[in-house]
Amino acid sequence: MKKIIYIFLLLSFLGCKKTSQKIINKKNHSKDSLNKEPKKITKGVIDLGDFVLYVANADTEDFKVSFSKNTDTIVIKKNLYINLDGAILKTVDGVDFNKIEEQLVFSFKQSTIDEKPAFPLDINFYKTNIVQNIKSYKLTATSDNKEWLETTYFDEVKAKSIQYQLNFYTNLLNDKKRYISCCPEYIEQANSFIDNKNKLFNNFDELRVYPYIKKRFIKITYIKEQKNQVKYIIYYSFSA
Repeated sequence: MKKIIYIFLLLSFLGCKKTSQKIINKKNHSKDSLNKEPKKITKGVIDLGDFVLYVANADTEDFKVSFSKNTDTIVIKKNLYINLDGAILKTVDGVDFNKIEEQLVFSFKQSTIDEKPAFPLDINFYKTNIVQNIKSYKLTATSDNKEWLETTYFDEVKAKSIQYQLNFYTNLLNDKKRYISCCPEYIEQANSFIDNKNKLFNNFDELRVYPYIKKRFIKITYIKEQKNQVKYIIYYSFSA
């Protein structure tokens, strides 16, 4: 009787262990699928599997690239100063583009005093570009859209910019003892802006605001092995 109980307990233990191992393996597989490391980022080249992204002067530390098998999504996060403006997207041998849809989120950074990095304003604008039957695709550059942004959204950006600068320089003057000995030019700059806040600003440069692409969502329809396939590239600018 004792031998039967022992065998039963042993089989139960082995069954539980096997089940637990399956759960662990499933979790690990899921984690690996979502956090697969990029194949390679070398000088100026990001290997994306079916595609190659040519980014001038890019190196391993400039971007974090992760792949998700389950959702056919590639996520690219900006780490340092280089971005994807003007990068060239090409296919590898045996793959052909059918259609590319690039959705963009533009935002703005506000410059103030030298010691403070440009600050992202709470304002976004959107644009979509669609191209078909091409051999390669040049990603949208901020510089190519500055005139469009200025013509279309200047009043909205101006209102945000002036409000931010007014708050910033008012706070600076309230704490001006901190700057009297080291940086009196900051106090002068603050007084100058407040005195002239109602002047006629004509462009982004006069406001000291600079557009940048905060996010990209790229849907790629392509042909591989005579089959239509879809992949997505999502890009985030973490310098925002």
